Amino acid sequence: MNLKIGFYSEVLSSEWISSLKEILSQFGSFDYHVIQKNENHSLFQFHILFIDSETELKSDAFYSLVQSQSVGVFLVTRETEAVSPLLVSGKIQGILVHPFRKIEVLSKLSLYQQMVSWNEVSSLNRSFSSLVQKLGANLDLAERMQKVRLKKRFPKVKGFEVHNRYLAGLRAGGDYFDLIESKDQKSFSIVMTDSSSYGLSSTILSIMMKIALKSGLDPKEPLGETLVHIQEELVSTLSEKDELSLFLGVVDRRDLSLKYLNLGQTSAYLAKKELGFKSLGVQGAALRYPVLSQRFEEGCVQLDPEDRLIILSDGFAEGMGAQAEVIKTMNELRNYDPKKSVNELAYQVKSKLEEGAMPNQDCSLLMMDVHSRVLRLAKS
Repeated sequence: MNLKIGFYSEVLSSEWISSLKEILSQFGSFDYHVIQKNENHSLFQFHILFIDSETELKSDAFYSLVQSQSVGVFLVTRETEAVSPLLVSGKIQGILVHPFRKIEVLSKLSLYQQMVSWNEVSSLNRSFSSLVQKLGANLDLAERMQKVRLKKRFPKVKGFEVHNRYLAGLRAGGDYFDLIESKDQKSFSIVMTDSSSYGLSSTILSIMMKIALKSGLDPKEPLGETLVHIQEELVSTLSEKDELSLFLGVVDRRDLSLKYLNLGQTSAYLAKKELGFKSLGVQGAALRYPVLSQRFEEGCVQLDPEDRLIILSDGFAEGMGAQAEVIKTMNELRNYDPKKSVNELAYQVKSKLEEGAMPNQDCSLLMMDVHSRVLRLAKS
């Protein structure tokens, strides 16, 4: 890794810099620069910046550098110090506790590499949005490129069986869905969005990657707080014609609870063991311009062995028919193997189309079965 690393400290005692250099040297050859208090930070193009927590951080130029998406910024702190507001506000990527542990320093280098990769994906998505606008009539190209962004299948999720299906549609915009495991494996997040433009779809992808970069969604934190962060990111992107439907959920493996927010036209259904499907309902309308920091009361349901959860974008629901027809079909397939059920639901949409035709809009489906022998983790 040929990285340029900066160190910033306003205090006289900065032995942590020498200590950190010594550990970093074990992982590669880096270009180091110690920044002086009144130095013009904009002159330096750093990849990673380590900042002493005792720094006052009042320089506008410094904040500009901290907020740059191309720089990995980490705060050097001590175990006895309180959590910095910089971490809470999202202006830095993480903290590094002094005295340092080699594995923690290595994790910061790995985190930076992940950040670079995800920024590259975000840049590609913006290019994709521009290309689709120029080639609006080329639907085959749009379909192929949209599918590249969505996972064909998810990795194994401990305690659950997950299947999904995506059908590209005619209208501008796009669906996005993902499962994000927490670092401690005690929870995982479920996301499905339906955007009215390709540009907005790319923005959502970038936002969710940022959330994943910061350890995923914390089951202890209200989903409303995460939603506020998403709305803040959307302020500069959402136009008057844009609309975003969003399903955001967190499954806590410690008690098998699912807390969720469902805004807009996405549909979520839960079937308990040997029972039919019931809608989880919605907590609010789709997000629109102007973006306001709205707060919604999250829903919460208990998951049990052999339950089945199905989340549908409005394109999929529209393709199958009225809600009563959707629930009827899902109930008929309730005891089928989940993979077969997903394929049959997709067939229900395709069977209503003329040969070779595409749905009016993107159709996304995510199905999750709770294993019969799933165990709840002990509360910590």
